[in-house]
Amino acid sequence: MLYTKDGSPPHLTPDLLDAIEDVQGVHLGLQELFEHKDVFVKYRQVKDKGAHDFFALGEHVTFFGIRDPMAFTESPSSGPTQKQTDTPQQPNNPSQSPSSSSSSSSSSSSKPPSSSPLPPVAQGYITATSKKGRAKVTVQDYADIITSLSPDVFSGMSAEVEWRASKKRSHKACHLSSDLLDGLLALLPPHMHQRVFGVVSGAGFKDQRLRSAQDVAKKNVAGFVLSGFDTGETLDERAEMLEIIMQQLPIDKPKLVTGPGRPEEVLDMIAAGVDMFCTYYPHLNTQMACALSFPVSYPFPPSQQQHDAHDPSKLNLRDPVYVLDKLPMVPGCLCYACRTHTRAYVHHLLNTHEMLADVLLT
Repeated sequence: MLYTKDGSPPHLTPDLLDAIEDVQGVHLGLQELFEHKDVFVKYRQVKDKGAHDFFALGEHVTFFGIRDPMAFTESPSSGPTQKQTDTPQQPNNPSQSPSSSSSSSSSSSSKPPSSSPLPPVAQGYITATSKKGRAKVTVQDYADIITSLSPDVFSGMSAEVEWRASKKRSHKACHLSSDLLDGLLALLPPHMHQRVFGVVSGAGFKDQRLRSAQDVAKKNVAGFVLSGFDTGETLDERAEMLEIIMQQLPIDKPKLVTGPGRPEEVLDMIAAGVDMFCTYYPHLNTQMACALSFPVSYPFPPSQQQHDAHDPSKLNLRDPVYVLDKLPMVPGCLCYACRTHTRAYVHHLLNTHEMLADVLLT
């Protein structure tokens, strides 16, 4: 799922989005869109149309989720029922584990600071953090925005917590998420039950993940969102937890994860049974002026190792070494950017702060 800001893919106009053949779907986030709920409700009443028309997303599949993939911070602010002692331990970045290279860790997995942490636990509601501040989101509020936007797939309402949350807080989140999902299903018309994905929560606790997976597997949902990943777990912890969860969920229903996006992470999670991903990774690399250049097979072609032996999976096109480089960003790639522009030209665009650079990298 392609990452969006306020409902629009960064740097991509609707015509460019339609021209990209590999985009399977787009992610819409509660945190950024909830403050506009009344606008969406009115738009539905007047035009009887939802997210596809409002955001000019055409035929692309839309997924509406609770969590913004880039919204996690290491010190989330306290929720209404969250005590100071519930602040999670300093998380270990999975990209810094022994199974990934140190150079890749420092460049591809670092996220910019954000003022929008994961929704904190609250009794009977969750909170959305937007430019206007924090707001309570009740089950009725969530049902209204879902009915108005009518996304193709959407996450059940849930109280997400980070991996290192306290066991008490995680336990409370599991029970609240189950109740919120039941309440949402009761409010939505039956035909929309075929679009809802139940949320498997439980932070880093195996027993809670097990119970949550068993509980949501019994509900009338179309698939599952595996929450809390990419919020501080190591790669080994992630793999162990995925194995526990997958054993409890039906094989024939899709599983979606929000957050992880590095190529090796995605491949590992596909092997573990995950089917869909909402990731910030391409957007983050565009912000870092990097062109993704990883091949399908190893070893990397010599042309891609020429200037980036430290990390052959990407090219930092701000580097002065590209000032006269007339090669395509990725030799052999058939996309518009690689067929019609050179590394030297994109380097020039970046250093003159031209918007076209971000468009081409995206």
